[in-house]
Amino acid sequence: MKLEEAIRQKRFKSSRHKAFLNIVWAHNLISGKLEQVMKRAGLTSRQYNVLRILRGSYPEAMAMNEVKNRLLDRQSDLTRLTNRLLQKGWLERLECPSDRRKVHVRITEAGLKLLASLDYIEEEVSALLAPLSDAEVEELNRLLDKLCENHE
Repeated sequence: MKLEEAIRQKRFKSSRHKAFLNIVWAHNLISGKLEQVMKRAGLTSRQYNVLRILRGSYPEAMAMNEVKNRLLDRQSDLTRLTNRLLQKGWLERLECPSDRRKVHVRITEAGLKLLASLDYIEEEVSALLAPLSDAEVEELNRLLDKLCENHE
């Protein structure tokens, strides 16, 4: 469904305004799909993101502030997220050997097994991009990278 049909609006202030609304619309569409898939797995997309980050560093533990820097949603309450993942046995908290004030986390074997069982998620969510050719996906990535370059 095109943006105009989705929001029942035919005119926009400018093409930039329409592009902005298109980005928001696409974000909501993709986020909604991701949340549906995550809910079936008993996770939130934020929890999945934390586990995905920690799988990338496994078997090494990672400092909480490094995890925070890698999150897609930097507004997330990482302490609350990690506490829930700890309760489910999907990660463990470790003291930093050089600074006891720092906290490190590491994904557990159970967390790794969970993620392995969820590898289909990326394919399911990626299916939303199926209408685009490989070249269009590359162009989309290039444009989004350019858009986000100076907005950290």
